[in-house]
Amino acid sequence: MTVALAFSGQAIAQVTELGKGEGEVNIVAWPGYIERGETDKSYDWVTSFEKDTGCKVNIKTANTSDEMVALMNE
Repeated sequence: MTVALAFSGQAIAQVTELGKGEGEVNIVAWPGYIERGETDKSYDWVTSFEKDTGCKVNIKTANTSDEMVALMNE
């Protein structure tokens, strides 16, 4: 990550490598935003992401902002 500080002309050091992953990611999303192909087989980015990275995607969907906040706080 590179961040330039315009007011001082300094830059923060760039991250050159990532640490070991945890093996899964939890996502709270609106219905239809995180597609595993259940609704439409042509829209499935989750399966290939899991296969390519070895990272399991756990999805919870929310229909309202209140539901979204509640799911994020679980």
